[in-house]
Amino acid sequence: MPHCVEFDDFDDSLGSPAKGLCRRMDGYGDSKFMEKLLLHCASALETGDITLSQQLMWVLNNYADSEGDSNQRLTHAFLKALVARATGNPLISEQQPPTLSVMDLAYSIDLTPWYRFGFCVANSAVYEAVRNYTSVHIVDFGVTHCMQYPTLIDILSKRPRGPPLVKLTVSVSSASIPPVLNASYDELGLRLLNFARTRHVPFEFRVITGVENLLVHLRASRMLGGLKSEEALIVNCQMMLHYVPEGTVQKTGFGLRDEFLSAVRELEPSLFILVDEDADLTSTELVDRMRSAMEYFWIPLDAVETVLPNACWQRDRYESDIRFKIENVVACEGLQRVERLETRSRWSERMRKALFRSVPASDDMFARAKSVLADHAAGWGVKREDDGLTLTWKGHNAVFATIWVPSPRGLEGQIAETTCTMLSVPSLLTAKAVYNAPLFLPLNQPALGVRHQYWDPLCEIKAVSTQIVRSFTRRSHSGEEETIRKPRLVH
Repeated sequence: MPHCVEFDDFDDSLGSPAKGLCRRMDGYGDSKFMEKLLLHCASALETGDITLSQQLMWVLNNYADSEGDSNQRLTHAFLKALVARATGNPLISEQQPPTLSVMDLAYSIDLTPWYRFGFCVANSAVYEAVRNYTSVHIVDFGVTHCMQYPTLIDILSKRPRGPPLVKLTVSVSSASIPPVLNASYDELGLRLLNFARTRHVPFEFRVITGVENLLVHLRASRMLGGLKSEEALIVNCQMMLHYVPEGTVQKTGFGLRDEFLSAVRELEPSLFILVDEDADLTSTELVDRMRSAMEYFWIPLDAVETVLPNACWQRDRYESDIRFKIENVVACEGLQRVERLETRSRWSERMRKALFRSVPASDDMFARAKSVLADHAAGWGVKREDDGLTLTWKGHNAVFATIWVPSPRGLEGQIAETTCTMLSVPSLLTAKAVYNAPLFLPLNQPALGVRHQYWDPLCEIKAVSTQIVRSFTRRSHSGEEETIRKPRLVH
């Protein structure tokens, strides 16, 4: 076992602590040792010890390699992020994630079960939930640009009693959240429409810019009778909700994530699907946050090493999104730091607080999730948890998938008046962060250059025709021609 030098081994009497360490360490190159150096460098930056941080960066730079093994790549990514933080010029604010074509994104998704696991659990849950419905309205909050829905359409086309009408409403932002696609949602909608037609599945597609606009639209549709008893409302959140700021963003404890969940709860969805990455990156302390990030982001880097060689442009493109996220976790603070993952247990607490109850994964769902792993490396696994299923890599939690339904309301089960309930309190504004992504802020708090606004209940109904300017709908029914309907503005 290589000897890992403790931080106390740095001695100013050596002249150059870092260079002296290099001459004396037997475990140089050991991943645990590199982790300690990175954390010590972060600590030096936080305490203002520029000399020591520079010396540590010199040592780390001799080991870091963007084309080396997974540990060298991880060290390189975190070292780059520390340099960005030290210079006060986060690279993430100047560079955007690389854009992918639809084929490139499909190829990237198929490399590992990182996304496919969540797709499988969600599609299985939807199929089981809509058995007795003639229509299903799926509200998509996701980062994978509708890549899961061709499979779902194909599954629903084989339903014994015939396929239901599928309405897909997608929440879109101007964000450059990885993975970034070079195709528009008009194109994606047309692709889905044509695929649904080949499967003889009635299909509608709508895209709405901004989560706030989407919630407004759904509330107004509910008031106007748009959500009927024979229609199932499914809310599908695929690795998107951790971009909603949690209480530490403004250091007020105000839970914008809780407010969002409460707003969704008011819609009385038939099913709420929550899939996200299982890690805690919310700490306000850089060292603690980096420690969690290193333990977590090692997983995708190590996993992709089993399927792609080092000198491979496909691997570099896959890892560029990971490096982008690492820079945001390390180099950014405040509203600029949008990568704020929370663990499955913490999300479960939030869901119960918002009056949802978990639905255990069925045996069929568990079997389907395990079958996804057959196409991938042996290190992947799936385990049952109290609130759902978890994808693991070499025993380490990677992605969780949970299914929720609204809890019955009682006298003691009312959602607090301070949450975002229908027509009772201000909705949420959007503010741009480092990704140029819309983030949630309450109206009574100033956003970045956003003027104060006041809530008008009539705006709920008017918003259907005036706020959703970029929305469009396509219908595909058997024997009917395709129609594209632009929204008509009503003043």
